[in-house]
Amino acid sequence: MKWINSSGKALGFLLPLGLLVTSCHTGNQELNQLPSVRIGSGTSVSRTGEKWNLATTLDNRSEVPALMIRLKVLDENGEMILPALYSDNYVALMPGESRNIVMSVRVEDSRGLKPAVMVSGFHVLD
Repeated sequence: MKWINSSGKALGFLLPLGLLVTSCHTGNQELNQLPSVRIGSGTSVSRTGEKWNLATTLDNRSEVPALMIRLKVLDENGEMILPALYSDNYVALMPGESRNIVMSVRVEDSRGLKPAVMVSGFHVLD
């Protein structure tokens, strides 16, 4: 998908895996001009035996791409739970696009605390 700024200048191409290939010699400085976006998200958490299963749906309701969206699995105290397995890591969402990410952690690694998911990203508002 070709990516063009508001003045019609081609900034590069956004590939299906969320990779941005820029066509300008100024690096990625144009990305700093993107407006901030809010990502809608919802997470379900279930426990199966000694494993927590998490499923998060991400939704970009804005009119600009949301780039480098990252999910972190946290315990109730806000500490990252590691290791965590993810079906995808850094993702990009085009306007109107949704994506489901599935994660799992061992109950032992969560110290028995129910996990939650934090969503962050480049120009993504909390």
